Amino acid sequence: MKVTLDIPEDKFQSIEIKAKELGLTPADLLQSLLNDQISKSKEDFTDAMNRVLDKNAELYKRLS
Repeated sequence: MKVTLDIPEDKFQSIEIKAKELGLTPADLLQSLLNDQISKSKEDFTDAMNRVLDKNAELYKRLS
């Protein structure tokens, strides 16, 4: 799937510079950043869910 983004020129120049430093294309850098953000979001949600379940475990036992 392809996605088109409108990125301000100054931001894109920063992306190009960072990608070049890392030996990547700008597209590869953006894809990597997006993948990292998605993974982090899933981990954050899972951590929060586990904290709530652990905190309320006794209550859930009594209600069942």
